[in-house]
Amino acid sequence: MKFQKFLALAFVVSLCSQVQAQSSNLHVDDLYEGQTGKFEYNSVTPPNRWEYLREYKKNWKDVVIPAELFMPKNLADDARVPAVVLMHGSGGVNPDLEAIWVPKLNAAGYAALIVDSFSSRGIGKSIEDQTQIDISAHIADAYNALKILSTHPHIDAQHIALVGFSRGGQTTFESYFDAARKPMMHDSALRFYAFVPFYPGGCPVRIRSDAGNTNKTPMFVALAKKDDTVFIEDCISWYEELNASNTAKITWKIYNAWHAFDGAAKWRYERNGSTDRECKLEVNVLATKTGLGAARNYKTGQVITGFPEWTAERKKCQVRGWSMGGDEDASKESIADTIKFLNESQKTNQ
Repeated sequence: MKFQKFLALAFVVSLCSQVQAQSSNLHVDDLYEGQTGKFEYNSVTPPNRWEYLREYKKNWKDVVIPAELFMPKNLADDARVPAVVLMHGSGGVNPDLEAIWVPKLNAAGYAALIVDSFSSRGIGKSIEDQTQIDISAHIADAYNALKILSTHPHIDAQHIALVGFSRGGQTTFESYFDAARKPMMHDSALRFYAFVPFYPGGCPVRIRSDAGNTNKTPMFVALAKKDDTVFIEDCISWYEELNASNTAKITWKIYNAWHAFDGAAKWRYERNGSTDRECKLEVNVLATKTGLGAARNYKTGQVITGFPEWTAERKKCQVRGWSMGGDEDASKESIADTIKFLNESQKTNQ
């Protein structure tokens, strides 16, 4: 009898614990009630860019994404403020996002939403293995965050920006193009009004969907002069090409610092960190309806035919080891530049 009572008590304690765990991350389909703090929202996990951009949904998996919303203090009852969606890098959600970025954004009058694309997918970090999750999953998370934020009574839905760091910077860059927006947003008029990639990856291996892009909202890229995860010249040449072809509106600034310069962490060398910096590959995924798409080495012009050759060429040029570290001056300057850019972009998106 005592044992049965013990089991009953244990069940009640377990049930209470589950309720508390669920309530600490409230699942929401919208934010109409003005919720702030931690919550979870619906997204999807596509296996790769090919199936995402072509909207082959058979292999997409539903997922619930944790997020945390921080609002500026002392808002009036009828206030509506601009917002920023923050996308983390390969190390997962960095405490610096809340400690450094959120206070500056809130003080400037912006709400800030930190999105966690890793934990509910069972990923701690992707520094040593970037293949654990495709960038398309982050893009889906970003646009589903946009949809959720737009329902908040204190958020100005016309002025929600996307800011990302490293892997999140690559997410922000790729999210810019119509083809990346369409699978999540379809005919919706809702869109990000500004894009800010910080030290983004993706320049050495360009998985492209920019052909025919009509999005002309502004993008500001924060590059690191000492970045050894990429050669920033590869990034700049790509941005210049996109601007010249009138498929993007990109400006950039180079800060005299290492990768992850906006954070507080001391310099360190990620010996096993995976990087494509030696690659010079690109593929236009949407050039064909099936198969690899139009691919080549953009330095030599060598045409790449089929996935096996693409995989072999990419594996051949991948290397390990890169540096990262915070720089207080570059951090302050880049955050100030970002807020200035966001403010100015609001004026051109009235």
